[in-house]
Amino acid sequence: MVAAVEYKEVLVSDLEISERKIREIYDKDKDFEALVRSVGVKGVEQDILCRPSRITDGKYEIADGNHRKEAAIRNGITKLTIKIKDMSDEEMMVIQQICNTHRIKTSSKDELEHLKGFVFTHEDMTHQEVADLFCMDVQTLTKKLKIAHLTPKALSLVNKGKIKPTHAYSLATLPKEEQEKDENLHNAMTMPADKFVQYCIAVRKACQAAAKEGKEREGPVIVMVCRKKEELQTRLTYELKQLDGMHPDDTGYNTLGGVIDALQWTLSIDPDSLALKEQEKAARKKASEETRLIKKTELADKALAEYKANKSSTTASADVEEVAGV
Repeated sequence: MVAAVEYKEVLVSDLEISERKIREIYDKDKDFEALVRSVGVKGVEQDILCRPSRITDGKYEIADGNHRKEAAIRNGITKLTIKIKDMSDEEMMVIQQICNTHRIKTSSKDELEHLKGFVFTHEDMTHQEVADLFCMDVQTLTKKLKIAHLTPKALSLVNKGKIKPTHAYSLATLPKEEQEKDENLHNAMTMPADKFVQYCIAVRKACQAAAKEGKEREGPVIVMVCRKKEELQTRLTYELKQLDGMHPDDTGYNTLGGVIDALQWTLSIDPDSLALKEQEKAARKKASEETRLIKKTELADKALAEYKANKSSTTASADVEEVAGV
């Protein structure tokens, strides 16, 4: 026999978090932030499932809906209509598991198609109005719609979780043929987000330069990284001094090769060189501190010696005066 279900409006303060809850409340998660915005606009549209409290009369233990309760509190909501069902401990644990299992994450493709369909059928609405309606900021909406420019191959990797949304937004700014290249897809899956943004900018610039010459982009893309002018001068000077006057050996390495290496180091990330520079900087700082300490010690010793000398002189003068007085 199926247990009877009752719907009732109760105070939010009468809802208890179950000790048997299947997961903690993740109030720092982006999905939770979106839920708080949604509840603020639409209210709690899916009723919280509860059972009568086994501890306090008149209160209710939440079986499913802890995050909805917290979102309601964040929005100052004091009353909610809840779904009440009498359940044993075993039945409650089963329902908690089923409710969480049934939450299948919407794929990027499905979410995109849903948003696109709404935007295209509501052309009179601005992106800001659509974003407010879907309880997201306009920047997030714009980024999500950017995925519409991804090729099926790239979108498939996004749906499989191999390419993160932040990387997908950057990848979507590239021409279709660039989105299909294995090199770019590999970088989208492996590069840090900030570096991939710079990489996509470099790819677009390379594509624009190639288009002006009426051809397709070829070869690897070097990501521009800002470096101090002094670092470039130091590295170039070092390479030229080391290699100037040398003739190509069996490897064909000469002065030009050294300059090219220096430029590549300047335009890309060279962890070993940077680590060495940091070590040298730390050594100079340590030497400088030791020098200052030595100088302070010398000044202190000098001041102490002068003090002792003055005290000795004063004592001697007093002895002379005392003898003269006698």
